[in-house]
Amino acid sequence: KEYGGWKSRKIVKDFQRYCHVLFTNFGDRVKYWLTINEQSNMFALPYLLKYKDEVLDEKIKFQMNHHMMLANAVAIKLAHKMLPNAKIGPAIGLSPFYSGIIETRLMF
Repeated sequence: KEYGGWKSRKIVKDFQRYCHVLFTNFGDRVKYWLTINEQSNMFALPYLLKYKDEVLDEKIKFQMNHHMMLANAVAIKLAHKMLPNAKIGPAIGLSPFYSGIIETRLMF
C-alpha cells in the first residue's frame, strides 16, 4: 500500500528481504523453492490485477511484470548464495488460448 506493491521497483528490495528471512529460517529443511507462482497468469487474466476498483493500463501491467522478473532474479541469486544445494525457480502458469474460428470437435 505504501508505494503500490508491484507497481514500484521498491518492492524488489522488500522481496529480497522476505526471501532472506525465509532462507534463514527454513533453508535447513526446505530443498525446493518457488519464487513467484504463475506470474504470467496475473497479466493474462486482468481481473487478478485490480487494485481496489482500479483497472490497470497495459504500461503499468508490463512495469509490474518487469518488477516481478527482477524480484525473481534477486531471489534466485540470493538462494544460490545462501543455500548452494537448493533448487529454486518460478512456477509457470500456462493457459491455452484457442482461436474462436477453430471448431471444438477438431481439438479433441
